[in-house]
Formats: sequence, C-alpha cells, structure tokens
Amino acid sequence: MSTEAHGVLAPTVVFASDYGLADPYVGLCHLAIARVGAALGARIDVVDLCHVAPAFDVGANAALLRDALPWIPAGSVVLAVVDPGVGTDRAGVVVRVDGSVAATPADGADTPGVAPLYLVGPDNGLLTAAGGEHVRRAWRIQEVARPSPAAGGPAPATFDGRDVFAPMAARLAVDADAALDGLEPMGVDELVAHRLPAATAHPGRVETQVVRVDGFGNVLLSALGSAIAQAGWQRGQTVSVDTAQGVWHATVAVAFAELGQGRLGLLADAFGRLQLAIDRGDASQRLGLGVGSRLAVATAEA
Repeated sequence: MSTEAHGVLAPTVVFASDYGLADPYVGLCHLAIARVGAALGARIDVVDLCHVAPAFDVGANAALLRDALPWIPAGSVVLAVVDPGVGTDRAGVVVRVDGSVAATPADGADTPGVAPLYLVGPDNGLLTAAGGEHVRRAWRIQEVARPSPAAGGPAPATFDGRDVFAPMAARLAVDADAALDGLEPMGVDELVAHRLPAATAHPGRVETQVVRVDGFGNVLLSALGSAIAQAGWQRGQTVSVDTAQGVWHATVAVAFAELGQGRLGLLADAFGRLQLAIDRGDASQRLGLGVGSRLAVATAEA
C-alpha cells in the first residue's frame, strides 16, 4: 500500500469499543487484525482510541468518535464496536466518511485528493452519529462463517468484534477496493440513524445536554465551545448552571487551573465542545450529571 493512496505511513486501524480492559476482548481483536495482515503480507498499525466509555451506550461512544474523527489521518479505518444487539439480525456495515471531516464540501461530495475514512461496525446508529453529515457511502457486510469452538457445537455469535468487524477493518486498511468488492452497497438513508442531542445558544442563555463524561469527571455537552461567544459571555464572567438537581455558579474560563482548585468552570474542551469542569475535581459527581442530563446555562444575576 502506498502512502499516496491512503495518506498514512502504514495501514492503520483506529479501534474504539466498550469492551473495557479487564478482559481479553481488545487483545483478541488486535490478534484478529494481525492474522489478516499476515495473510495479506502487510503490517497493520492499530491505535487504541478508547475502550472504557460507557458500556452499551451508543450515543456516548458516538460522541467520542465524532470528536476524534478530525484527528484521524485520512485513509485510516475506524473499527467501532458498541454492540448490544450482537448476534441478532442487526447488520454489520462499512461506512465511508469524507477524509476531510473538518471541512466537508457543502455539496456532499468527497474532498478531491483526500483519501476517505472507512468506519466498520454494527448498524445501530453508532457510525451514523459519529460520521454525521460527512457520511458518503455504505455497504452491508454479508453473513460470515464464524469460527466454531474447539469443543464442537454451534459457532458462537457473541463476539462480532473479533469474528466479523476486526477482519473486515484489516482488509480495508490493506486494500479498500478489494475488501469492498462483493459487499452489498446500500443507501446512506438505509443506515440506522442516531443523532446526537442538539443545543440552542442565544444571548445570555444556552440550553444543552450531556453527551459524555470523561475519566476526570468533566461534563461534555452537546453545545459547542462557540456557544460562549454566542451567549455573549466573557472570560471570568459568572454564569448559573440550572439542572434537575439544583443551580450552581460557574466561571467562564479557558483553562482549568485559572478556576482555582475545587471551583466550577464553563469552558471549551480540547475537541471544541462546551464543558463543565472543576479544577482538580469531579464536576459530574458534584452536579449529579450523567449522559442524557439536560441543563441550561444563563447569565448570572448581579
């Protein structure tokens, strides 16, 4: 595979799942990728994006993927497995996303000269929510022969990450055209849709929803960091945060440390989302917020 064809130095799979790190599931998917790479005479780099996001939560994991897409090199393959419907009749799919996700053409065409990204995983809304308006094409993965257990009996259908999606991701990373040959094309509108929560921003007020809580307890919101300017707030200004659990005051900031230890702040995160955070503390725990929680931020009364 040439660098020009894929825009990366080696075939690359970026792997995100809800498998956690206490079990061998992530490692077994790595090994499945390595086996395909060896059979095709290629070394495939695997980048573990995250495996400890909330289990079974399509929305939270889609938000994580969507935030990461602009940082993934064009031509890479994203293996995304959050699959509470594994073993059912839900389809497995390959989705092509424009490689220039930070600046997709308004006409919906692929960016000329930029290799696309391929996303592989279950058709349960995870990939459509992650790719959003950047999704260009889709293919359905036909039924595959799963490995039978050594003791005999029916082949298990509980680990499609290893048995279906990881091998497909590996083949796509090495030669996308060959991997797609024989797959069933499907319309983008046939994919299961899942939209991330919307937000509204007006002068003096932002209404939003929690899409993810990170490992530090920072609360990532559906509103973008630009909502601060849309609301007309300035650095150092005090705003009120109104939730179902109560009302808190927060300071508009650009860095955690400027808040002072234990103080609540409103700031843009590293992905451009609006977030609530406590300097060296857990905002999610203090405010009682989790994925799906709704809240409003408003100019604090003097």
